[in-house]
Amino acid sequence: KTQKLDAFGGPDKLHPAATDMQKAVNYSMTSFLTTGGIRGSKKNMGKFYPRSFNMGISRKVYEVTGGYKLPF
Repeated sequence: KTQKLDAFGGPDKLHPAATDMQKAVNYSMTSFLTTGGIRGSKKNMGKFYPRSFNMGISRKVYEVTGGYKLPF
């Protein structure tokens, strides 16, 4: 029997060949100084909202959860 996935994604990690601009954006999105440690930290400092561009969910999960609920 084939198993189906309800969610999938990949690491939220900067590519080694990133441009200086991409490195700057990555730093601003993951630095403790700019996020208060919510992102890019091993210690849980607050509620984390994943970047959904690298995430997919099944229709079943979407319907059960009511879809992507953005916190703004």
